[in-house]
Amino acid sequence: MEPDKTKGAPISVQFEQAAERTAALREEGVVDLKLVEHLRHIFEPKTMAFIGVSPKPKWGYIILHNILIGGTNGFTGKIYPVNPNHVGEKILGKTVVKNLDEIPEPVDMCFITVPKEALLETFDQMGENNVPGAAIITAGFREMSEPSQNS
Repeated sequence: MEPDKTKGAPISVQFEQAAERTAALREEGVVDLKLVEHLRHIFEPKTMAFIGVSPKPKWGYIILHNILIGGTNGFTGKIYPVNPNHVGEKILGKTVVKNLDEIPEPVDMCFITVPKEALLETFDQMGENNVPGAAIITAGFREMSEPSQNS
């Protein structure tokens, strides 16, 4: 068995090596490469939206900050903060837009940090704008079940 050459490598290198292995398997009729191409939007996005980000040091702000300071191996694509309560403001040097409709290009990946009540509307916007990837960071769903159902 060959040693794992991807261990410790940047995500993009790991993804490329995985894509090569998957392509070989696809030729053998084992894997559908469409899945790998779809995942590329998550692992190698060109454009990201941060939905619900605010100027306060909460999850959206922290994740956006960490992506922006990623260093030489960090994200080099376009970033759009999205929050209807902070339109036109700058968050970490990026101008906030009202919603996904105001982003002038296709978005590959969304980081969603909105309250649970706003998730369905956010999903609708993502569907209308054909956004293929998302990471959802939210709270409040546990309270939706009856106390007797929690174990």
